[in-house]
Amino acid sequence: MDNFDDPILLPQSLEFDKPFISFDLQLERLKRRGMIFDEDSEEYARYIFKKYGYYRVINGYDTLFKDPSSIEKKYLEGTRFEDVFNLFILDNELTKILFQQFTDIEAHFKNITAYYVSQHFGVNNYYPDDRDNPSHSHNSEVKSYLDISFYPNQSSSSLNILHCLSLKSPDNPTKIYRKSRNHIPPWILFSNAYLGTMNRYFLILPNHIKDEILDEILKPTLISSAQALGLDIHSIFFDGMELLREFRNCIAHGSRTYLFQSNKHFLPNKLQKLVSPDSNILTSKKEYSQGVGKNDLYAIIIWLFLFTSSKPEADLLLKTFNSFFDEVNNLLTDDPSNYDNSFFKTSKLPINILERLQNLISSYHQ
Repeated sequence: MDNFDDPILLPQSLEFDKPFISFDLQLERLKRRGMIFDEDSEEYARYIFKKYGYYRVINGYDTLFKDPSSIEKKYLEGTRFEDVFNLFILDNELTKILFQQFTDIEAHFKNITAYYVSQHFGVNNYYPDDRDNPSHSHNSEVKSYLDISFYPNQSSSSLNILHCLSLKSPDNPTKIYRKSRNHIPPWILFSNAYLGTMNRYFLILPNHIKDEILDEILKPTLISSAQALGLDIHSIFFDGMELLREFRNCIAHGSRTYLFQSNKHFLPNKLQKLVSPDSNILTSKKEYSQGVGKNDLYAIIIWLFLFTSSKPEADLLLKTFNSFFDEVNNLLTDDPSNYDNSFFKTSKLPINILERLQNLISSYHQ
């Protein structure tokens, strides 16, 4: 009879790049690289590795603490395990703030889009040859709001995706409506659609419907300023929503939020002219040329404030970030990299970001 208490020995005929390493050996590796542990922090580190994993905590957040002068991987003098884990904690707090904002913005965007699509194109999702089309029983054809004729000279890819979703989505509330109602209205279908699909759908909408949607989401002064400068506010909005989507996907995959940058979508430098005549209210030309406020964390934070509908809402958001940056300063006070606000430097956030955001609020919601 097998003894299930005996260890299982696996044949190791191949030398793997990343073999199994016990928690004790993981700690010894960090010590050899110069990381400082006391008796209590060693036990705490074991607990953290069991809960979150060595790779996620160490490989994800030790960037600030590496010694750039060392050929081998070494940490700066004085680096403690708590320093690296504190950065992990901060990034997780940041993701919570951002994700809640992303969720609210996405819901607003989908609801407003559904409202105006319903108003102009109706509430029937079915094509004439769909089996469940209610028109079949009335000997008349009710055009679908996804009919390509409503979107002249546009690609049908997002329409096909939405139509397929209406027929096959396994998720509620679309599934419930498909089984218990004779149609699936836009406000139901869009709630189950991916944000990327909705963004591409927005692009093919007639301009007058796009304008109605943006009138509800963005400040009128932003839209009128864009027109005065000859900028395409529809494309700018699309890039902003895509930047939001990419950051949200970064969060969903457990990547480092504070270091994320988009490769495709960005916040136009001219956009600050739409907010205020003061061209340096958000970023200087030099900062922008270095990527500050272009496609990084600062850029998505600016977008969050541009999506605020009122000054009280913007003030509340600023208060949230104020608390977060206080926590950054408190937890990283003993940062061994020997310069102030290394979190800000690495994430390309201006050290005076709160002052800049306050100026943005004052100008945008005046």
